[in-house]
Amino acid sequence: MSEDDTERKLRHKQYLKIQSINTQAAAAVILFVAGFAYMYWGGVDPSEAEWYIAMSISSIGFFWYIINRIRMVIAKRANR
Repeated sequence: MSEDDTERKLRHKQYLKIQSINTQAAAAVILFVAGFAYMYWGGVDPSEAEWYIAMSISSIGFFWYIINRIRMVIAKRANR
């Protein structure tokens, strides 16, 4: 295997890792929006269990997105 092949495989592996993080970030945004939308348009009161579930889903999605953004920064810095 030549040096170019090794470098190309390394770049491809890094590309796949970044794509995986982007996919997870998109899933996190969908969770956040779905939980918030259900809480906002679902007509649930803050005293109901559904409200707590919707808030939990929104919170999980939000924090998962933040963690993925941090992972993205770290992965891109590693590529330099």
